[in-house]
Order: sequence, then C-alpha cells, then structure tokens
Amino acid sequence: PVESEIAAEEAVKQMATVFELAVALGSPLVVMTGGPAPSQIAKNRGKSELAIHRRNLNSIGIAAPIAGIKKLIPIIENLPVRLAIEPHYGSNFSTHSDFERIFSEIDHPKVGITIDTGHFHSSKVDWRSFIRKFGPKIWNIHIKDQIDRLSVPIGTGEVDFHGYLEELHDLEYDG
Repeated sequence: PVESEIAAEEAVKQMATVFELAVALGSPLVVMTGGPAPSQIAKNRGKSELAIHRRNLNSIGIAAPIAGIKKLIPIIENLPVRLAIEPHYGSNFSTHSDFERIFSEIDHPKVGITIDTGHFHSSKVDWRSFIRKFGPKIWNIHIKDQIDRLSVPIGTGEVDFHGYLEELHDLEYDG
C-alpha cells in the first residue's frame, strides 16, 4: 500500500521478492491490499501537512496501485503465481467502481480478486452484485465474520456465509 505512483513503482521491487518467495513456497497466489484512501489520509494528517500534500492528490488513491501493478505484471508474467487484489475497509480500492477502474486499466490473466467477507460487511458493499460482476476474476475468499465493523468468531456475527456459498456456487467457483 502506497500513496503515490512513484512510491508504487518503488514498491514493485519489494513485491517481486514476495512473488519469488511464493514460488519457492509453492504458493499459487499472492494477495495485495490497498493503501489508505485519500479520505483516510486526510484524517490522519495535520492541516498544514495536508495543504502541502494536496498538490499530489491526483497521484493518491487508486492511480498509485494501478501504476505499481502495471509495473509488476512483466515481472510475474511467466511465474506460476497470480496476484489477487483484496479490498479493505477504508482503503483506496474497496468498491465496485474501484474494481471497475482497476480492470478497465489492467485486464490481465495474472490479476484477480480476493473477496473479503468482513470488508464487504464493514463497508456495506453489495457483495452479491460484486460477485456477479467480477465472478471470473475471483480467485480467493478471505472469510471473516463481523458485527458492524468488529471481527468476531466465525458463525457468531452478521455475515451471510450461506448467501456467499450460494452466489459462488452459482458461478461454479472452484477456488
């Protein structure tokens, strides 16, 4: 997770090492989450620091990870590992429109999605329509149960696991 396109490009070297480790371990998938959304950055900075930072707002948000992923693709293209982007509450990619933008700019067989049931619950994402829209790109499921935004033991919260199973079964998900 990074805040600028320059930082994203620099992070590619670190991610390349992660992919090398995944290959060595025999893992078929590396999961990447987003950095803080611009609104989260603004909450965490002082006003004077934010004023200086506003000049670079166009490089914050979803553009930064997209730039990094584009630089990463040639490095991972011939590896037996894929990249699954995982949405997180408050991150720079967490909604339908974020993923529409990502996949409009990066349509590559090495880049897909990890569904995070807890994130979808916390962010109030319409997970059913998300699964229907991005079904072929869903490679992994991160299962968490939650009450509001609080993680709780599986089966004790509000997440509709039966509904997830139905939606994924309808798509013939085999991950």
